[in-house]
Amino acid sequence: MQNKKMIIGVLLLTASALMFELFLVRIFSIIFFSNLAFLGISIALLGVALGGLVIYAFPNYFSKDNFFNRISTFCFLYAIILVLFNIYLVSLNAVQYGDNFTTIITSIELFTASTIPMCFANICLAYVFKTQEGKTGKLYFADLFGAGIGVIVAVLAMTFLTPVNVMILVSITAFLAAIFFNYKSNKIIFSSSILITLLLGLLIVNQRSNFLELNLVLSKLGVKKNDVIFQKWNSFSHISVTKNDSLGTASLPPAVRNSLGIRIDGDAYTPIYPFDGDWEKVSFLKSDLSDLAYQLHDAGSSLIIGPGGGRDVLMALLSHNNVTGVDINPIIVNDLMKKKFFEFSGGIYNNKMVNIKVAEGRSFIRADKNSYDVIAIPLVDTWASTIGGNLALVENYLYTVEAFNDFLNHLKPNGTLTITRWAPNGVRLLSLYLEASKNVGISNPEKNVLIISNSSTPSNYNLHNFLFKNSAFTQEEVAVISNFAKNNGFFVIYNPLSQGTNDYYEYLNANQRSLFIKNYKGNLSPTYDNRPFFFFNSLFLGAGSNASKVDGGLGTIFVVIFIFSVLIIGVPFFKGVSNKAFTTDMADLYRYIGYFCCLGFGFIFIEMGLIQKFILYLEYPIYSYSVILAALLVTAGAGSFVSSSIDNTKKNWFYLIAILIFALQIFSISLLQLFLHFSINFSIAYKILLAALLTAPSGFFMGMMLPLGLRRLQLLGRDHYIPLCWAANGAISVLASVVSMILAIYFGFNFILIVGGMSYLAAAFFIFILKEPSSIKNSKGLETHA
Repeated sequence: MQNKKMIIGVLLLTASALMFELFLVRIFSIIFFSNLAFLGISIALLGVALGGLVIYAFPNYFSKDNFFNRISTFCFLYAIILVLFNIYLVSLNAVQYGDNFTTIITSIELFTASTIPMCFANICLAYVFKTQEGKTGKLYFADLFGAGIGVIVAVLAMTFLTPVNVMILVSITAFLAAIFFNYKSNKIIFSSSILITLLLGLLIVNQRSNFLELNLVLSKLGVKKNDVIFQKWNSFSHISVTKNDSLGTASLPPAVRNSLGIRIDGDAYTPIYPFDGDWEKVSFLKSDLSDLAYQLHDAGSSLIIGPGGGRDVLMALLSHNNVTGVDINPIIVNDLMKKKFFEFSGGIYNNKMVNIKVAEGRSFIRADKNSYDVIAIPLVDTWASTIGGNLALVENYLYTVEAFNDFLNHLKPNGTLTITRWAPNGVRLLSLYLEASKNVGISNPEKNVLIISNSSTPSNYNLHNFLFKNSAFTQEEVAVISNFAKNNGFFVIYNPLSQGTNDYYEYLNANQRSLFIKNYKGNLSPTYDNRPFFFFNSLFLGAGSNASKVDGGLGTIFVVIFIFSVLIIGVPFFKGVSNKAFTTDMADLYRYIGYFCCLGFGFIFIEMGLIQKFILYLEYPIYSYSVILAALLVTAGAGSFVSSSIDNTKKNWFYLIAILIFALQIFSISLLQLFLHFSINFSIAYKILLAALLTAPSGFFMGMMLPLGLRRLQLLGRDHYIPLCWAANGAISVLASVVSMILAIYFGFNFILIVGGMSYLAAAFFIFILKEPSSIKNSKGLETHA
């Protein structure tokens, strides 16, 4: 009975830890720029390593004696710390970037506060695996299965509960774990039960009244709570609506002055204009930079990717276009435009000429059978991180060669793709069109491009409108656009029928474009779905450069985490040197550390590669993240359970499993896309099921390797190695998340899948070179040859 209770305790503990981890991803992505969000979660995950080091540093205290009292006490403390963290977060104002000193202090404070709960959770886990001989397979099954459940529960909780209530749920789960770890302790049961009851009551009351809430986004924007008209969270965004008091300039049209502003994660912005059916009141949109394509296509059909508050829908309707809009956020479409602000916006999302879909743009257009006169992508860029893996850099699958293939293939003859975006990376955008034009059979693509700007002076703050056609611009079309620009104060900065001297002219009309790319100051290499980092330039950018914010400071993050990882892995070496005890035994310890480090690298590499593979297929980044991660963790737990019956004294098992994992990654690269292409039109429920099934084999076999290694240590009587191996695995896992991102930038996600598979082969190699006794005890206590 006690063993079963302990397994449930491990399951609940890891479920709460994963829920907390995903909660941090969501919160950090709002409070900070994407680079700081990544650093924050990395530091929080380093709690895994710190927990292992604590067990390693105090072996006598964390012994088998009085195990259940100590494990339940530490788990109870973990739950208390989660409650205190929630209180701290409610009282915290968002980091104000105008005050650098305050920013640094608050960031360090928040990162440290986030690491402490993770450290306590992993003290418990490392303690369990160090002391519970012969139960490693079942316990690791509970660990991974609980983590998988935690991912699913976290996504559901963040969809239906407020952030404060999500943290309350995390704390309740941790208190339940403490009870199961020592169900005979009256003190733990009584204290945890009282606190669980109080927290449940608080959750119910707060869900109804929301008297406890996070105002991080509002304080970050300098918005007062009383000015907020609407505020709602879901698993991948925070949406707020406020009045635009700052737009009260008399020279602006009344619709702009009286508009409402939708903020997404406190960063991306889209307006809602008041509309009562009088088209004259919104006619100013006919003079907008983004209206350029509609000057060429009156009474046509348009697809708008990211219509937001409906500004571009109004623009299309003014030109009598039928509109299909695709927006990824259901809060904006359903809660705002079709309900709360239905009358304010004139019900445009229910207009008979408008059809709005809640979907991811690329996934929608892949399955769409229609073609359009205009495909519009209006200022969809945002630096806000998402839970779909967007932690170090902004990835955008709208800016890849395959995306441009899809756009061009869905244009009617003489149709137009229009993209409005800020000036940075504008030249790189052309590289995508030039590559895609080869794929769709467009000759002389430089004649099919036209660009206008809101300024004649080059600046990163200029807005550009790019027009890409599947046919050459005619003199009549260029004349229409030139007159439009002249009449509205815009500037034509690339005209295919004239000559110019800026980068656009030089690139498009270069005799050797490869030479221009080589000499260009920025990165002009085309991006692909396998390598979608459109906004990335290079590592180690200067802190003062605008691009460093876009690139996320990835190089600096890598250096910090690399140093931290080396220090953790170097602990036994420094200890051995100080004791003059660097022996053959320590050499074997480092071989085992190498084994567990390879497992950390391999799991993270394969996890990230598979998540990216399924992002477009599963339509929402959050679906890919949660489905793939949960499938990997749950099936890895199943593999761990099965591994208990494998004779881990035979090294051949390690080689066989590693080879199978590597072979599955080759399958993922070569054949997975065929399966996904065949089933692209399936319903989302079937696609989720198929994604989980295709991911399951990798997770199953990966889940075998760590418990096999842990059991081998226990059978050799080297269980004192386990905490350090656990710490090294945790530290390397965080480092792997950075390294995999860097490798993906330069070589693509297929490459990191291969590297992930090779990491498992390397792990098997470390087992091969171990110099161990000729015979060791198996799980039944019988001696057998190693």
